[in-house]
Amino acid sequence: MSYVGTFSAAALLVTTRKKTVWKYYLAIVSFGILFVLFSLMSSFLVATHLNLPTWTVLLSTCVYLIVFYLLARAVPDRFRTQLRRAAIVGLILAFAAVLIVTLLKVLWGRMRFRSMVDPLNEFTPWYLPQDITTNNEFMSFPSGHSANAAVIMWITLLPTFIPVLKNKQLLLKIFVAIWIGLVMLSRVVMGAHFSTDVMMGMMISLGVFVLLRAKLIKQDL
Repeated sequence: MSYVGTFSAAALLVTTRKKTVWKYYLAIVSFGILFVLFSLMSSFLVATHLNLPTWTVLLSTCVYLIVFYLLARAVPDRFRTQLRRAAIVGLILAFAAVLIVTLLKVLWGRMRFRSMVDPLNEFTPWYLPQDITTNNEFMSFPSGHSANAAVIMWITLLPTFIPVLKNKQLLLKIFVAIWIGLVMLSRVVMGAHFSTDVMMGMMISLGVFVLLRAKLIKQDL
């Protein structure tokens, strides 16, 4: 979900950049690369999880590029400022979630439940860092999947530039809560994380989102 949110935000930035001086062309190239990159990554992840043939990756990437580009271009000019601000929030949120969670995983070194032979002796409290590690089985805290799933909070900003959704804030929030909750639950059930891991992963993205929204988005919905 974080990849979808990221390339969607990149698409919005590509299509709304003002055509002024060299910065316009630099923005088009940089955000365009992000747009293609994350479209490709999203397609690859879907194909991998569903065991789809390789050609579907290229097909879905093309579909992503066309659909999101057209959607971004369809936004009326009077909402372009709000659209750009929301897109910036989406990009920073996705990148920040990955960077912060990855850094904490490496520094914390908490063993995953599924890897424990003797849980009573191998379990460690979430608030006690163990050791620096690059071993995935010792990267339980915090949950990357939960942090990435929480990036979907970005869609609650859609009403800022899509008028028809202005009265749909509650529905968007309910959808977001259900999605994040299901991802968190699935990670615990699979033994990949403890409840504190998934809670912290979600809280990291939530904290970043709240800060960015307060800084960039006008709360006049």
